[in-house]
Amino acid sequence: MANEDSQQAGGQQQWQGGNAPGLAGVYGRLRITIAGKPVATLMVEGTYVALIRETSGPADATFICADEQIVRKLLKGELNPFIAAMRRQARLTGDRGFGTRVAFGLQAGSPFAAEADKGALS
Repeated sequence: MANEDSQQAGGQQQWQGGNAPGLAGVYGRLRITIAGKPVATLMVEGTYVALIRETSGPADATFICADEQIVRKLLKGELNPFIAAMRRQARLTGDRGFGTRVAFGLQAGSPFAAEADKGALS
């Protein structure tokens, strides 16, 4: 079975990931939900991050977002997670420290900046 950028990985669809220098030393899984429905999991392994479709396994934290546009902005590092929370567009559950580090790490440099507009989350 091929395990390439946007191919199948362990039976689950995976979107291309990449390096996010701001996530050095951070490891875990961040579940992403849109309007209460789990849609993807962000796997963080040091500076490497990948977005996968798998939503049934364990996650350290969960981003609960109002809509797909908010998710895209968070993944691209264009939206400050605190501003999103104050506007009631997104919130974190679970390990909030981990989730916040991931969100700010993506702001420092996100591999999804070019890919988040391609409709990968729908």
